[in-house]
Amino acid sequence: MSQKVSSSQKVSSPADPDTELATTENGEEPLDPISAEEYLARLAQNEVIVSAEERAEIMASSCWIWTGYRGGKNRVGQWLWKYFQRMDWCRNGSRITSAHFYTRWPEVYMVGWSFKGHESLVSNGGRGSTQWRKRTQGGFCLVPYLQCIQESHPWVDMTVFGNGASSFSAGG
Repeated sequence: MSQKVSSSQKVSSPADPDTELATTENGEEPLDPISAEEYLARLAQNEVIVSAEERAEIMASSCWIWTGYRGGKNRVGQWLWKYFQRMDWCRNGSRITSAHFYTRWPEVYMVGWSFKGHESLVSNGGRGSTQWRKRTQGGFCLVPYLQCIQESHPWVDMTVFGNGASSFSAGG
């Protein structure tokens, strides 16, 4: 199920209401199944070499794609920016059998806002473990001049488990 949570964020300095960050929102896409064959084809396309043992584990697994984000909106509800994280993995009911695909990216929708870069990444677990966790953080800046009028440092934290459970949170 898609889950969205909104929260207000105080603004430290007045700005143009069209570009001013007024609220933030978290969102996640439903877990999307992908066939083991398609997952292996994507590995091959990306020149990822897997052992015969891992290939057999993937073929006996269920594979998934999951995307979550943290986004900022202005006072009239228009998106200013979003910070995304996506994980693609396979699981066998108790363990993670493959954890090769992970990506994070920004999207900026309003003039004046810019992405200043990824600030941190925490990763643990993965293939052979009961869980795989990724937590990323990035920085956005409203820059009409040489300094930021406003800043936001969103983070997205996602964990997937070999038994099919998942955990999502975001903030910043």
